[in-house]
Amino acid sequence: MKRKSRSGRLSHEEKLVDRLIVAFNSIDKHLRALNKARKSVPFPEVVATSIKRSFVTHEDGEALRTLSSIRNVLAHDKVSSHYAVVPSLHFVEEMEQLRSRIREPLLVIPTFRRKVEVVSLSDSLSSVLKTIDKRDYSQFPVYDGHKFKGLLTENGITRWLAHHVSNHLSIVELEEITVRAALREEENAQLNVRFLAGDSTVNEVKRLFACHEFLEAVLITENGSLTDELLGLATRWDIVQLH
Repeated sequence: MKRKSRSGRLSHEEKLVDRLIVAFNSIDKHLRALNKARKSVPFPEVVATSIKRSFVTHEDGEALRTLSSIRNVLAHDKVSSHYAVVPSLHFVEEMEQLRSRIREPLLVIPTFRRKVEVVSLSDSLSSVLKTIDKRDYSQFPVYDGHKFKGLLTENGITRWLAHHVSNHLSIVELEEITVRAALREEENAQLNVRFLAGDSTVNEVKRLFACHEFLEAVLITENGSLTDELLGLATRWDIVQLH
């Protein structure tokens, strides 16, 4: 039985409770549909699966568990016509924002759409350094024609320079050094980059960076193929800026 004012309208507390339960039910229905989970599957299990499949982040997953606990109290622990707890307006609004993030997640395109500076194996290291100075880029996809060969980073360039100077004790002629040579100095060359399709979620990018410590960049193409045109690029710094 819902508590109403003398005018027959819902009280302020009742409105907050209703908004919170509506938000929870919407999230619950959406995640069960995404995971093809039956009603009999406990909500915490649905949340755990959603985190693994990048439908929600770990942070949002914790918020969902809190929301579920509060919803259970509201639904089952009423004392007469009174609720045992009443959510604050701030908490309700946060949960409604959470619902929006889950039901309408950010996609990598257009979030990370940008012109990506591409270099070839035959380009000089000097030209790459000039680009770093001019545009403040530090990750460069390397191609041999249309074939992706690796990701050249500022760290890889620094390692090449340090190795060359310490072993040869001479001034490096950067115009004569190619990207091919510097690319050999990239540590974890097979682990520092991943490709994703343009319709992937930003949550998937966050998951990749969280799970792979050597990951430097996520390259985005229409279908996630290494041979497709690059539509954008995401770095750890981009993820920090989102927050």
